[in-house]
Amino acid sequence: MKAVLDNPRHELYAQELAKGASQTEGYVTAGYKPDAAAACRLSRKVKSCVAEILGRAAERTVATIHDIAAQLDVDRKFARAVGGSRPNVADVMILGPAPAPMALPRGRHRYRLLIVARCSVELQAIIREWQRALRFPPGVRVGIDIDPFSFV
Repeated sequence: MKAVLDNPRHELYAQELAKGASQTEGYVTAGYKPDAAAACRLSRKVKSCVAEILGRAAERTVATIHDIAAQLDVDRKFARAVGGSRPNVADVMILGPAPAPMALPRGRHRYRLLIVARCSVELQAIIREWQRALRFPPGVRVGIDIDPFSFV
């Protein structure tokens, strides 16, 4: 249940504190003149509202180890499906998928494929046709680096 503050500026102050603003910063953002003592007094008044805002935010962001493992399993299966659908073309070797060395930057799972081909192969056309045949779930991004400086 949402705590209701009678004063909209108090509500804004509570929201600012919940975002991590200092008492004085929140006080000024809520429309008051800078006054550290008044900000301190008001923070005691809105304390329960701040706790409720933080509690609701925590409920929305809870991810269990089971949730993370399940998502990793889905991502791994998808990467294998992409690798399993690789084109079978003469003079082209496709290796992978394999988890990237930094497989989880910014909360994203990364897999990579290595394509080795002779210079005479029209690799762009092969990759384009391969990509068209695949259906990517929402949120999946594909990046292609034709000449990676590093494979990290």
